This record gives sequence, C-alpha cells and structure tokens, in this order.
Amino acid sequence: MMISAEKYYQINLKGKSQHELLEVIERLKKRISNLKRVSFETPKTYPSKATMLIYNREYLDRAIQAYEEAGGTYIPTEEEQKDAEFNAKLDHISKIVFTFSRCFLFKD
Repeated sequence: MMISAEKYYQINLKGKSQHELLEVIERLKKRISNLKRVSFETPKTYPSKATMLIYNREYLDRAIQAYEEAGGTYIPTEEEQKDAEFNAKLDHISKIVFTFSRCFLFKD
C-alpha cells in the first residue's frame, strides 16, 4: 500500500536534518532508478511497479521540498535539469509524426 506524499513526510522526513534529508533524497533517486529498469511486463504485483514509480517520484519531490524548508539549496543534477527542460517544451509540441518502414533481410 502506498501512502500520500504528506503522510510520507510525517513518517519519514519531519524533524530530520539537512544531511539526513539528502540521504533520503539519494535513496529515493536510487529506488526510482531501479524501478525504471524493471520491466513492467513482469507478473502482477500490488501496488504495480508503475504505481510505485509515481508515488516514489512524489516522495522525492516532497523530500526536496523538506530539504529546502530546512534551509538547504537543492541543486538538480544535469539529468534532472534536462528532464525539466524537456517537460517545459512539451506544452509547445503540437504534432508528433512517427514513420515506420519495413526492412527485409534475405539469406542465401
């Protein structure tokens, strides 16, 4: 069972030092990275891997917010910066065109 980001804060983040919050942030990043590598075609688990990924991203956002509330300045990684730039550009995309071509290989 997954909990809300606010409940996650109450249980896991509230009252922690900046150093402890950074450790939580790193653990969440690793967990998210591992979840992204796992195939979503594996046998059903509850909650699903996709749900766990969504919630862990929310937990990460809340942990970063808690770190900043504790006086820290969170500096996104290069990958996080690229992700934010890409997401910002999504609003400006009006059309995506995919093409498919067939390639046949013949063996003698």
